[in-house]
Amino acid sequence: MDEHLEEIRLAINWLGTVDTLKTFITDPQIKERGLLSRFLFARIDDPIPHATVDHRKVATGVVDKWHKLLTDTLSKYWRSESVETVKMSTEAIQLYVDFRNDYVDAQDELGGLCSLPERWAENAVRVALVLHVCKHSNKPSDHELNKKTMSDAIRIMWWFIGRELACMDEVKDFDPYLNDKKVKILTKLKNDGPCTMRKLGRTFNLKKEDRANIIQWVREGELVTWNASKGNRASPTFALPGDDRIPEGVKLITK
Repeated sequence: MDEHLEEIRLAINWLGTVDTLKTFITDPQIKERGLLSRFLFARIDDPIPHATVDHRKVATGVVDKWHKLLTDTLSKYWRSESVETVKMSTEAIQLYVDFRNDYVDAQDELGGLCSLPERWAENAVRVALVLHVCKHSNKPSDHELNKKTMSDAIRIMWWFIGRELACMDEVKDFDPYLNDKKVKILTKLKNDGPCTMRKLGRTFNLKKEDRANIIQWVREGELVTWNASKGNRASPTFALPGDDRIPEGVKLITK
């Protein structure tokens, strides 16, 4: 079904929401093949700043260095058929080995991560190579990848590992089936407005546990509900909070 997973070479995944990330890292086709180890996860902790009309000026020195890096790198490697080999210093190699052994020693505690740690060290070398080329864009092969560059790359990798562990811990009990069902129900309510439990049940073939989850979403504030029955038999009806299609005067049930 997914031949592209068999010979994956390079992929950039922009996971725009937490739910997208959760779905991605719990997909068995990805998780069981160990492809998670090829990706770096980042969820930035700092809050997004408010937009302003102030002009943001980048320092001239930064602009000049960035322009030089891009010009030198593109002019040297764009459509180039030559291959350059960058050698690592003995001290840099030792740092790489120590870094790998640090998490190998903790492999029992990391057992729940499947094969995620397998390429942490490999990714650290990739990051180190990027840093090395940034420092020596004209002739990186004339310089050893030194201890300082490898140390900086490992510091970056430890940060990414912290983000990966946080993401995995947050979704260890995540159920892709439940999330998929939730997205479909919320989308229907957004598009079509209030809907009874009976109609949701017929539309999405809801099981008993699905109905319990809907009630839980009400308790968590993601939905609102009320009894729309005009007779003796209850008719729980659901909508998104703030939906202007909710009838006026209905008494919302919050528990």
